[in-house]
Amino acid sequence: MALTKKDEEKIDMLFQKAVTAGKRSEKQENNKYKKTEKRLYAYPVLKRNIARYKKDIIDIQKEDLRTSKDFVLFVKNSGGAEKMDIEELRKAKILLIEQKIARDQKEIEEIDTALKEIENEEYYPIIELQYFKGMSQEQVAQQLHCDKVTIWRNRKLLINKLNYSLYGADAL
Repeated sequence: MALTKKDEEKIDMLFQKAVTAGKRSEKQENNKYKKTEKRLYAYPVLKRNIARYKKDIIDIQKEDLRTSKDFVLFVKNSGGAEKMDIEELRKAKILLIEQKIARDQKEIEEIDTALKEIENEEYYPIIELQYFKGMSQEQVAQQLHCDKVTIWRNRKLLINKLNYSLYGADAL
């Protein structure tokens, strides 16, 4: 039994849809991989940010805000700006910094939770050496006494495992 022209066109259309869906799925997978890498590279910076923000709060508590020109607050009022007293200014500045700390702390906690899932893996040090200490794949390979291909392959496996922890079913 021979296929009609219409059958061939329908098969071709279905094949094209399957290929397109496969490409889209692969693109989404790569996107999660890149997002995870970006989060890992940011991890040590976020930790340093929190320490810096805490120092900023201490400085604000000591700062004489009456002479500060770097913080201006305008409030809509009947024609004029409402004056805030020194303690209100101080609280407002501290609140803004505390929001930054909370945001960064939440991200650190999510990454820490994901890292716990892979911490017993043989090649876990790849994550710390490459993403947290900024070593190249060549340096990591030397440190772990293996070849670059082993580092590349195991890093990819570890990142994919982290994806499941960070993104759940969306990583599938």
